[in-house]
Amino acid sequence: MEESNLILFILDGTTPYDYEDEMIFSRIKELNNKSVIIVLNKSDSEHFKLSNCPTKLFDQKFDIVTISAKK
Repeated sequence: MEESNLILFILDGTTPYDYEDEMIFSRIKELNNKSVIIVLNKSDSEHFKLSNCPTKLFDQKFDIVTISAKK
């Protein structure tokens, strides 16, 4: 990640944000000179919830997009 210009932080939008997600996000925040896009996958699922992404991610300077790899 240190050598990249852009980081895509991909989260499963059908499961709650967990400890592993937090560890990755903490590492990303340490690299404050990087462009970051938070990608919430599985937006086509009936189990998809924006609430699975904690509000602190929305409070950052990162763009957030939802996608469906199926569609």
